[in-house]
Parts: sequence; C-alpha cells; structure tokens
Amino acid sequence: GAPANPAPLVPHPTQTVKGLPSLVLHTVLNDRRHILTKDSLGKVELWDLTTGLVVHDYGDANFKDVERQLFQPMSVPQWFTTDTKTGCLQVHLETPQCFSAEIYAQDLGMAIAADDLKVNFGEQMLKGLFANWVTTRAKWVAARSRETVEPPLPYLGIEGHFTFSRPEGGKQQLAPAVISEHVSGHPWRRTVTGFDGTEVEGDDIPSWVVECVLHSRLPAQRDMKCAFVLQPAEGSALPAMLQ
Repeated sequence: GAPANPAPLVPHPTQTVKGLPSLVLHTVLNDRRHILTKDSLGKVELWDLTTGLVVHDYGDANFKDVERQLFQPMSVPQWFTTDTKTGCLQVHLETPQCFSAEIYAQDLGMAIAADDLKVNFGEQMLKGLFANWVTTRAKWVAARSRETVEPPLPYLGIEGHFTFSRPEGGKQQLAPAVISEHVSGHPWRRTVTGFDGTEVEGDDIPSWVVECVLHSRLPAQRDMKCAFVLQPAEGSALPAMLQ
C-alpha cells in the first residue's frame, strides 16, 4: 500500500507570498484613546483611535517598558473593547457603553474652544465611520424622491480627528472596515468608503447607530458621574489629581 507519510513531490516552495506582520499583543492606555501594539516581528507601535493611525513607532523596544513610560494617572470610562484575533486591531462599540466617555475639545486641537467644552468619544467615532454612508444615503433618497431633499452637511471631523473616510495627507493606505451583525445574526461588513446608500437601517446598520449619525440622538446615560480634583495638603510635594 501507499506509505503513511509520503515524501512531497516538491520539497521546497518555488515562491512565497509574504503577508503583513500580525499583531500579537496590545494594551489600551489609561486615556482610552491610545493603544499600544506589538506585531509578530517585534515592532512596537502606538495607535490613536481618533485618527485610526500609528502616531509613534518604537521599533523593537520592550513592550512593558514602553507601556510604563506612557502611563498617565487618569481615569476614563471604558467606552470600547479591543482584540487582535485576526492579526489586526479590532475595536468593538456597544450601546450605551460607547457613549460613556468624553474628551476635552482642546485636547483634539481646538484652540479656540472653551476650557470646559467636551466631545463624546463614541458619538464622534460613529459619525466619522459612517460619514460616507450619510452622504450616499442622502443621494439615494433624493434620487427616489419627488421633492427636493436638502443634503446633509458633510461631517468634517475635529481638527483632523475622526475623518476615517477622508485620510489626511495620504497617511492611511487602507480604509477601516465596519463589521456588524444582522438582526438574524448573520455578519455584515463594509469599508467606510464602500457605502452606497442602500444599506438597510435597523438591520445592516443598527438603529442606535442611525439615531446617532443621522439625528445626533444618544441613549440616556443612567450613571451620572461627578468630576473632582484631589488637592494635596499645603506644603506637600504631591501633585493634584483630576478624577
């Protein structure tokens, strides 16, 4: 009979198609905005969720050392979860948790904004991801309407942040993908530049996402929190802490 482990007819590959290095390790920083990753080649990089881009390359630095260097004594609600099961960075948004965190507008580069003006992380993230859908949907509706439909104002992001459909300066080579689930449980996927306006609201695109990106309506937050500052005793060298 045939041998149990026959020798291969071609012992060595004639050609190899190399893929991109996969992400094998990641951690979300305390600001809930930046994510530190390490790929299969040992490269450590820092990602900014508000742009979807790598903002710093640490080369083959020690992952834990870089994580300690980037630590900031702050507390921001967890508004998303992450994983790297596919070798890429995936960010999961669920309602109402994704609307539980805010960031000061000045921290996004809005120099003329009031000191206490904040923007919602989840709201801006969704509006940026679905900006192209809002535009194509308006065109699709207008083409089938007998009445004149006022087109929505294009979403421009905030000082270069949350503009996933409009990569700034050619930095972004691949458009992020939106992955969801139909009511029936079947998976659904589109790139942020691949919307054509025919997507079914409430099925392809969840109703809570539609409410946010079309009507700027967010779910009511049950847990109200109060920010306060811990001041050290007079004469102490300890820093103040914002909570």
